[in-house]
Amino acid sequence: MNTVAIFLLMQYVISTKAGLVNHVEGAANVTVMQSAEAGSPITTGTGGRIEVLLNPGSFLRIGENSEVVLDSVDLTAIAVRVVSGSAIIEASGVGRKNPIKVTTQQLTTEIVDDGLYVFTDGVAIVRTGKLRTTQSPDVFKKGWQLAQDDRGFQAAKLKGNSPFANVESWSQGRSDVIARANANAYTSLLESRPNRPRNRAEFDNVWMFAPSLGFYTFMPRNPYRSPYGNRYYSASQPPEYYNRSTTGDSGGSNSGSGAALGGRGISNDSFGPAGGGGSDIGSGAPAPINTPPPPFGGSRPTDVEQ
Repeated sequence: MNTVAIFLLMQYVISTKAGLVNHVEGAANVTVMQSAEAGSPITTGTGGRIEVLLNPGSFLRIGENSEVVLDSVDLTAIAVRVVSGSAIIEASGVGRKNPIKVTTQQLTTEIVDDGLYVFTDGVAIVRTGKLRTTQSPDVFKKGWQLAQDDRGFQAAKLKGNSPFANVESWSQGRSDVIARANANAYTSLLESRPNRPRNRAEFDNVWMFAPSLGFYTFMPRNPYRSPYGNRYYSASQPPEYYNRSTTGDSGGSNSGSGAALGGRGISNDSFGPAGGGGSDIGSGAPAPINTPPPPFGGSRPTDVEQ
C-alpha cells in the first residue's frame, strides 16, 4: 500500500493489493496491520474474529473457528476461499467486470454487485446484492441461499431467522464503527485545512488510517451509503454539500460493537455535520445462536437474472 497524502495524524493510502488485516479479536494466527499473503491460511479459534481489507470499501470478516485463504490479492482479481467456518463480505465497488471470487468447498461464486454475502461450508447466502456461480447460468439476488455438494447444485429462498446471527451482528457492529470513524475523519480534515482545494482524483476511493483508532476506515470519492445503510463522507465534498440535509445536534448515538471514537462528531443519520463531543460506540453483544442452515430444495428460481 502506497502513501499518497498525510493530514494531521491520519494517513490516506491507495491499495496496491488486498489482504491487510484491519482488526483482530481473540484467538487468531494474524495480527493487526499484517498483510495476509496469497495462499496462506488465515485462521481463528474460539472467540476469534478477523477483519481484512479487500478493495477500498470492501471488507472480509471472518467468524470464530474458521479458516480462510486469499487465493489472489490482485485488486483486479480478488479470490477468497472459505475452507471452514464462516465469513462475511461487505462488498463495494464491484461489478461483473471486476467481481470478487469466493469458493467454499465445492461451491464457486462471484460477487458482481455491492452488497452483503455470507459463506460457510459449501453454502453462500445473498443478504443484499447479486451473486453468480459457475454451477448455474442465473444471477441470484437478495434472499437466495446456494449450495453445491455431492447431490449437485441447489438454490432456495432463505426463510426464518438467520443461522449466522452471531457473526452477522459482529460484522454490522464493525461496519458501524468504521462509518463513524469516516465521519470523524471528515470533520478533522475540515478543521485542519478548511480552505484547501478539493481534487477528487486525490481521494479516489482510498483507505484512511488513524493511529489513535488503530484501524483503517473508508474514504470514498463520492458520498456513499454502505450495504448496511451507513453513510460515508467524501473528502472531495465541502460541508455545504452535506448541509443540504438535516444538520444533527450531537456526535451520534451508541450502537454496534467496538471502541469509543472521541473528538468532534458528525451525525451518521444524515449528511449534516454536527457538533458535540463525538460518539461512544458501545460493545453490543451479538445474539447467541448457533443453528445449521435450513434445508435446501424447491423448484428452479423464478426471480433471478438469466
